[in-house]
Amino acid sequence: QEVRAKCEQAEGTLSYGLYERFRRRLDFHLCAGGTIERSNVVPAMTAADYERGYVPVFEVEEARKDEESVSRDITFHVGKLGDAQQSVTVLKAELFEVERERGELRREVAAQRRRTDEWWEHHKKQLPAYCQHLDNLRQEEAASATMRRQLEAEKLEAAAVSRSEEAALADLAAAQRQLQTQETQIDQVLGHAEDCAREAVELERR
Repeated sequence: QEVRAKCEQAEGTLSYGLYERFRRRLDFHLCAGGTIERSNVVPAMTAADYERGYVPVFEVEEARKDEESVSRDITFHVGKLGDAQQSVTVLKAELFEVERERGELRREVAAQRRRTDEWWEHHKKQLPAYCQHLDNLRQEEAASATMRRQLEAEKLEAAAVSRSEEAALADLAAAQRQLQTQETQIDQVLGHAEDCAREAVELERR
């Protein structure tokens, strides 16, 4: 290690490596970007170059191209960002509208549920009355059926009575006709008897 250190010291002070290191330090100090180290030439530099540092032209051109590319990328992404922000704004508005409609639907559903519960509670309270009314209707239907059966029976009985009355009227008419016939025969017999009596009286007078 001691020998190696002595060799490196000799190389640093006596050999070509000293010049190489000098060029590298000079290139780094002047911000030449490796130009001095590659070409072994120190270009002419102005005071402004010393103030702002030195960079090779091709690296400046590449940096400018990179900057333009980055600028285009930034412009593109800014546009995309604007579109994205606009889309986000539209989506926020749509989301707000959806939330509003959802809130209205929830309120409507809650109102319908409340009305349904009220309706159910009301009918639950009215259920005994409904049952009583249903029992009354059933009783009335049973009474109505009984009355209909009685009415049918009375109609049949009335029809039978009517037929009996018609038969009785027919018998009465026949009896009246027969009585009239008999009265006529009796009148004829009485008239004939009177005629006979008158003839007998006349005969006695003679």
